[in-house]
Amino acid sequence: MSDLQAMRMEDNSSAVLCRLLFYSILMIVIPLVSYFVSKAFVFEVLLGMTSSNSYFYAAIVAIFTVHIILGLFVYVAWKEDTRPPLKKAD
Repeated sequence: MSDLQAMRMEDNSSAVLCRLLFYSILMIVIPLVSYFVSKAFVFEVLLGMTSSNSYFYAAIVAIFTVHIILGLFVYVAWKEDTRPPLKKAD
């Protein structure tokens, strides 16, 4: 394996790890924020729901955001490697 191919594989591995960490953090932070913001402000203040009803609908919002993040991760992973393969040096 040439040095260029080894460097490309190492760069690709670190990029994949960084992308995985980024989406993992998004999977934790965004649903939590969307849950509490939608519960407190959207459902209780704006729509005037009771606390027990707002728990249910806020959980639906959080689940929806998790699915959006998962979909984005799958899309990015699908489109990840569009570079043509390296040709062997003669």
